[in-house]
Amino acid sequence: SIAFLPPLVRFSGLLWTFTALAWLSFSSALKTARTHTPAIKNQTECPVKPFLKRGTLTASLYILGILIAALPVSVYNYLCCGVIAPISAPFEYVFTVGRQAAPTTLDRPEPQPYRNTPRGKKERRPVATVAAGYARKVTALFRAYEVTNNVNYYFVKPLLFPLNYLIGPMALLPLANVGLLLIVLRQRLLRKEGILWLYLFAFVVPICVFVPLGRYRLILLPTFCLAAVYALGYVHTTLRHRKGWLRPLAIAMLYVAIAAWAVPREIPVRDEDFVALGLALEQKGQDVKALECYRTALRLDPDSRGGVGNYARLQLKARNYSEARTVIAPFYRQNPADWDIAITYALACVYSGHPAEAEDALKHFAPENLQPSRLFDLYFYLGEAHRKREMTETAAALYEKALDAAATESQKKVAQQRLQTIK
Repeated sequence: SIAFLPPLVRFSGLLWTFTALAWLSFSSALKTARTHTPAIKNQTECPVKPFLKRGTLTASLYILGILIAALPVSVYNYLCCGVIAPISAPFEYVFTVGRQAAPTTLDRPEPQPYRNTPRGKKERRPVATVAAGYARKVTALFRAYEVTNNVNYYFVKPLLFPLNYLIGPMALLPLANVGLLLIVLRQRLLRKEGILWLYLFAFVVPICVFVPLGRYRLILLPTFCLAAVYALGYVHTTLRHRKGWLRPLAIAMLYVAIAAWAVPREIPVRDEDFVALGLALEQKGQDVKALECYRTALRLDPDSRGGVGNYARLQLKARNYSEARTVIAPFYRQNPADWDIAITYALACVYSGHPAEAEDALKHFAPENLQPSRLFDLYFYLGEAHRKREMTETAAALYEKALDAAATESQKKVAQQRLQTIK
């Protein structure tokens, strides 16, 4: 069953296959040696024959496992990308980011001063520095933290069913670490429990070559859960057989020590968390609660793009145009070339009595540089600005262009209504 597990369209799946097969081969050879050693000593059996027989079986298992793992991935890559290899990954990018990115974030190092490096040669970082970075990534895999580019699990856990009833990583990971250490201390690496460490090795390597993001670490969850159960089972067995309280007490102390290292001191809350929650509440029709989430995001970070944009958008939806303009104006001045910010600012200006500002915000966008889906908004709101300034002929021409660029029936209807009103 191990050989059939890992066709995952990722290099980590192939590595898992090879390590699992190596583990099976070693176990098979060990079993062969234990079974046939007495007969070999008594010279009743050829010493080479059992190993050749077992070796043929092992080789067949290797070939079968490699085909099962590599063939579906190769077919998928060929159909999607035209690449027949079972591995399709931007290795240069992966290794570059993996060497430079911090172990618990995607933050890159500060830009270094320009150095006259010969063309074709890459500046190399010290081996010790790179090794230390990778080592921190490995330890980070066993700690309960959240990489900042992901949805904050600790923020959404109490809000989502059934996550709000689960113990969560802050309790699970220390217990899993205890279970993994018990496997080593009890010298069970070469027994059935050793497959947990084998699984960890197979997936930790490719994860740590890049960055241990939360979504990548999900594949380690089965191992952590089984290791946690192993620790609890060992404690239960010790107490049931009345072997004393010393071992359970030592395990409890080990759990506390690991928890002090693995659990973050405070739950990180970011402005993006409240923006994501606000968007979810909007989908449920709870605009008032969503607006409060965007306010909270702006309190946490006044420069939050998601907080500013979504807060202004909801204010426009509620026809609070002056409030939307007040909030978005400082952000627009810092980002006048940002289309999403500019169109929101222009819309707020048009309907709050500042059509000239709306025209200034939109007129520097060249139509040929915009996506076709944005042309309607450009022409229509420029037309609105001219209409508010009583420049009817120019407004009518812009409405005609908006009508030509309309992609939906509702857009066509609005443009036609404006044209009829002007004419």
